[in-house]
Amino acid sequence: MIGRLLRVSYRNSLLRLLSVAVIAAASPARALDTAKLDQARSAVAEAATVSRAEARGQVTGVYADGVREGARNNLQKLLKEPELKAVVGEALRALDVGDVEALAGLQARLTALERAHGRAG
Repeated sequence: MIGRLLRVSYRNSLLRLLSVAVIAAASPARALDTAKLDQARSAVAEAATVSRAEARGQVTGVYADGVREGARNNLQKLLKEPELKAVVGEALRALDVGDVEALAGLQARLTALERAHGRAG
């Protein structure tokens, strides 16, 4: 059991590292659309926030499902963006399995990427 958890954790860490590398490598080839980056960060942040609120009993499951579905729809539209495809795919996978920690990590990485491009406070 512990070995399986370690393998899953290692695989998730590797996927996260690869998505950062893909974003970093793709950015110089084509200017990163910071408005689309903001959309991705916002959708991920909403999904993470509502999932945490649901876990604390602050919102209903129906409400949380609606917010997550809206975030999923917004993210699916961004799959067409080559610079964001990897991280958006990762966010969609995290939504599929309800991985709030992965969503929070993605939110932090997208915020850092926005800051590196002169956006986000």
